[in-house]
Amino acid sequence: MNYSRPARMSAAALIMGSAILASGCIVGPGDDDGELVTVPCAIAADATTSDDFLTPKTTALVHGFLSEVACSKVSVRPISMNSIGEDCTVPDVAVDLRASDDNAVARKAEIQSRIVPLVTKNIAKVTECVQQEGRGRGTDVVGVFNAIASLVNGSTVHVLVVSDMVQNVGVDLQHRDLAAKDVATAATRELAAALPSMNGWKTRVGGLGTGTTDMSPAHSAALHQVWRDALTQKGAAVESVGV
Repeated sequence: MNYSRPARMSAAALIMGSAILASGCIVGPGDDDGELVTVPCAIAADATTSDDFLTPKTTALVHGFLSEVACSKVSVRPISMNSIGEDCTVPDVAVDLRASDDNAVARKAEIQSRIVPLVTKNIAKVTECVQQEGRGRGTDVVGVFNAIASLVNGSTVHVLVVSDMVQNVGVDLQHRDLAAKDVATAATRELAAALPSMNGWKTRVGGLGTGTTDMSPAHSAALHQVWRDALTQKGAAVESVGV
């Protein structure tokens, strides 16, 4: 089953959207003394031609994620047709806040004014690079999860994925009738086999199933469930957020 994909917008639209604010509070585990404990974070941004429509909303998703998770640093990795071997990379953004740990309001304001713009610029840079190199014609979400696994090397990580999640490299979720139970079961099994161990990961997905203009609600829901089941099988806690 084939689905049409919309054309790509300029990555500059992402940076222009940096004035968007998202609600939320900073959360994170604490030690026995109540000190805020931070965790490494990663953002997987879809740089393929399928996810143009997400670009103006990416900043809002990033705002919400960084406002709600106590990140120590933010790594950005692009989703392309070769995500695991992608050489369009950017340095990590250190979340070195000046506000004290117990001042949640000041920390949130600093994240919104200083950290989010740095992260969205990195997303725009890797997106532009992937497009210029001509590697935006396929969607390898599995590959970006494996790239992040290599990056964190067994550590706990919080991940935001901004993508329609219509995997079509290796494991093909684009051309299959996932609404059929046996097809969905097989797809889930293939995804789980291709994904890394994700024990302790917390994964938030924004845009799942919305990248195909003629995908029915049933197929979108089936895609959602296939990914949720596969990620959960690999040990990840999964949250979906709307865009």
